[in-house]
Amino acid sequence: MGVKNFLHELKLKVSPSRIFKAVTTDADDVLPKVMPGVFKDSKVIEGGSFVPGCVVETTIVGGPNFKFKVDDIDIGKCYIKYTELEGERIGDKFEKVHHEVATEASGDGGCVIKFNSTYFAKGDVVPSDEDINTHVKKSSAFYAAIADYLVANPHVCA
Repeated sequence: MGVKNFLHELKLKVSPSRIFKAVTTDADDVLPKVMPGVFKDSKVIEGGSFVPGCVVETTIVGGPNFKFKVDDIDIGKCYIKYTELEGERIGDKFEKVHHEVATEASGDGGCVIKFNSTYFAKGDVVPSDEDINTHVKKSSAFYAAIADYLVANPHVCA
């Protein structure tokens, strides 16, 4: 099994707590509003709430659902560690993807999101930089769209 680690940082013009809530605990409300043609809903399907051990599934319009297990979360520190189990990124190339995401204040009212992702390929496949860069671009666009929505709607996740 090929394994590849990837580090990425993204700077946004919204506070760490707002973007963190929008993509975790408040995702069911926020994601369908930000991208209604992409996201139908997001909900905890195993476990009682958004805590370590719970499994979250996001329903994607016209595509494979995105499912992940929360390994660790600290809402106060805007930190989450999770394992992707199903979804477009997993596809037929990857067994799973571990993500560690820390969202920190940038000093200008915005934030810096630090991603540390480890891709575990199926069989003898070696994860390519192209595969990973495609996912990084999609993730960056996803976070940018959410940040734009939060800036335009200051009451959301306040």
